Amino acid sequence: MKWCEEVAPTSTLFQNGLVVLQVCAVFNTLLITAAWLLVALYDNLIISNTPQSYHGITRSLRTA
Repeated sequence: MKWCEEVAPTSTLFQNGLVVLQVCAVFNTLLITAAWLLVALYDNLIISNTPQSYHGITRSLRTA
């Protein structure tokens, strides 16, 4: 992230480089987690809106 690379090291709020890395790591983890949750929610919506016969086909293909 641009902020982690440019702004944080020169900020007076962060005197220690380790704090900057921790803040950026937590922020990046939150973004990645939010993205995965959105993908899971979208996938769940698609699965719940598809016909039941389609689920049977995909289940039989997975076990084959």
